[in-house]
Amino acid sequence: MKPTAALLFLLAAGPALAQAEVEVSVDAGLAAERFTIWHDASAQFPILGSPTSILDHVALIGPSLSLSASTGLLDPVYVKADLTATTFVMGAFHDTDYLAGNLLFSDTWSDVRGGKLQAGLKFAPPQMAAFPLGAGQFRPYVTTSAEATALTAHGLICTLACAVGPLPAGQAVIEQAIYSGDIGLGGAWQTEGAHGTFTAYGELAVGRLRVFDSHLLRADLGRTPNIVYGFTTISAVAGLAHDWSISENLALVVSGEVQGTYGMGDVLFGPGLASPLGPYPAWLSTFGGKLSAGLTGHF
Repeated sequence: MKPTAALLFLLAAGPALAQAEVEVSVDAGLAAERFTIWHDASAQFPILGSPTSILDHVALIGPSLSLSASTGLLDPVYVKADLTATTFVMGAFHDTDYLAGNLLFSDTWSDVRGGKLQAGLKFAPPQMAAFPLGAGQFRPYVTTSAEATALTAHGLICTLACAVGPLPAGQAVIEQAIYSGDIGLGGAWQTEGAHGTFTAYGELAVGRLRVFDSHLLRADLGRTPNIVYGFTTISAVAGLAHDWSISENLALVVSGEVQGTYGMGDVLFGPGLASPLGPYPAWLSTFGGKLSAGLTGHF
């Protein structure tokens, strides 16, 4: 749904939203993610391998903080807006390059740090009402999100093969700015029990993702960012949450979530050059999860 359509929906739903109870949540957690992109230039340059290069953020780990506001899942109009900030305080970056015949040309490791900011919106009009399912209620909804990530790899450790390096840990070698947006459908199942409320949800979305890659050791590719990727993506999210009432208006919430993304697209080397290299076919995959705990207030 386009932003204009979403705004019109929210305006039309205004009277119902004004009467709804608002839930405000704050939670903190630990997030982990693996992010991999690779490309294949062997069709144009037979001397190169297939894949030609793999950039693998093997482990990105750090704390996250989320703030959200929503109506109740079973209210006539369901709206949830959330904002999450994650700081990756530790991570490993593995860069491998191949020649024809899967011959390893370069194999290096670096430390990586960075951060991510995510904004999301879920909404369902009365026409997407909840309905009974088993011991609970199921509510379908539309979901859309946007995300920005900044990562920097420092140092260079050579392993089996090395075209450049090693380099000291304090030297930045690669900087990446990653931007994405998607839209899709989701659903949440909720049931009440003697020990609180249990919610399970899942979402499937399609979108676009762009990576602006600054290889700081590749002066031959011109000004940075000197490598640009573009992908069409499909993403899936699944999560569980359980809350326990502390008082009439306050609850403790514990939750867990996993997500995965697959993308297909292309990459352009030296976009600022008079004759850029490419585009070449490229792919991406991500997989991650988060465990968190927080408080929800009802107003």
